[in-house]
Amino acid sequence: DIFALMLCQSLLGTYDAKRSGGELVSSALASNVAKLGAGVKLMQPFCTCYTDTGLFGVYFEMSMAKKEHCDDMIGTVQEELVALTTGVSEEDLASAKAMLKYNMMMQMDGTSPNAEEIGRQMLAYGRRMSLAETFARIDGIEAGDVKRVADKIIWDQEVAFAGVGKNLKYVMDMNSLRRGTYWNRL
Repeated sequence: DIFALMLCQSLLGTYDAKRSGGELVSSALASNVAKLGAGVKLMQPFCTCYTDTGLFGVYFEMSMAKKEHCDDMIGTVQEELVALTTGVSEEDLASAKAMLKYNMMMQMDGTSPNAEEIGRQMLAYGRRMSLAETFARIDGIEAGDVKRVADKIIWDQEVAFAGVGKNLKYVMDMNSLRRGTYWNRL
């Protein structure tokens, strides 16, 4: 399930206000964040896995000058997280696989990133995994795998929230955050 979660991370995409064209990216979340106009500086999903536990979520930095902006940003993130539980298209899946492989290759530039990757693999798998095996596992993931893992990790689950800075009073309460982890399905 680790690689399916990593694909979820790629499907969500990243946004950096310092880079132009954010609204043109293929990821719905990154594109929607760029279009919000809510003072978001950076948004990136994270996936940290160990042998028996892990963390999955979305990190973002934003100006919290207006409550509406906070509500819009949190609502947008939750909407796209929950959307993963309804499934993904084959086109989006193929794009996410290519992006994940590209990002893995980009992280292998230098001795320090390689050492970090070896450490991550030891913590997650108990062994060093070859790049060929890693890519084969990524290529073997199907849309149903992403939906199954998203259902297990995101759908109707408890949330954790951490914030730093002024105007945290604008962030909705934990019950409201929790309600954002599901949709009423017909």
